[in-house]
Amino acid sequence: LGQLAFGNTQYQIKIAASGGLKRIITAMERHTEEPSVQHNACGALLMFATHNEHNTREIVAAGGLECIMAAMDMEHAVVQHLAYTVFGALLPFATKYMRAGIERIVAAMARHLGDATLQCLACDVLGQLATVDSDNQVRIAEARGLDSILTAMDTHKKEHRVQWNACIALQNLAVNNKENQVKIAAAGGPQRIITAMVTHKNEPLVQSSAVGALQCLAVTSKDSQQDTVAADVVKLIVAAMETNMGDAR
Repeated sequence: LGQLAFGNTQYQIKIAASGGLKRIITAMERHTEEPSVQHNACGALLMFATHNEHNTREIVAAGGLECIMAAMDMEHAVVQHLAYTVFGALLPFATKYMRAGIERIVAAMARHLGDATLQCLACDVLGQLATVDSDNQVRIAEARGLDSILTAMDTHKKEHRVQWNACIALQNLAVNNKENQVKIAAAGGPQRIITAMVTHKNEPLVQSSAVGALQCLAVTSKDSQQDTVAADVVKLIVAAMETNMGDAR
């Protein structure tokens, strides 16, 4: 069903109208311990939900989010990774699960700290949620999501995907939120962002997201290293512009 729905709006409508979404969710409910069923079902739901708000709401209403949350807890990395992607797509349409969902993501980051792909996906989801609703900026901070993002950056310094999504998440959590800006700065956020820029100087995505995060933070750290950090930031931004002159980002 997912393959039929991929990129085909007409088939998506027909399958959804004939009860296809509910059947996929029912299969997940009946085969909770079968990784292949969970993985294929997650993929199918993602195909239906992508760029289709109506289908997304239908999936949530039919209990799809609960099934995805169960799949996230499976000790099967491939299923977990796909489940997180679907979870990020569905959660903005299920506000009653928002706080619990954020807490689940943060808990999973602590539980699977060595899984770079999961850390990357979790940072991505937290960053997306921060843009959906300003209250989510507060919820994520309260759930210690800021600490989790910074820990992911420390643990996976050489993984540019983690650094990229972590910088985006920090940017989205800091924008127009002075309290989060102060928390991130106090926790050493600017220094970690600078480390990412130095480590991945030839990765345009890391450079652009890092600059965006630093702009939102405005290097607000008030400790004795503030002037040094600010000077480092200026040098790195200039270097990034020189290194990536062919990349508009």
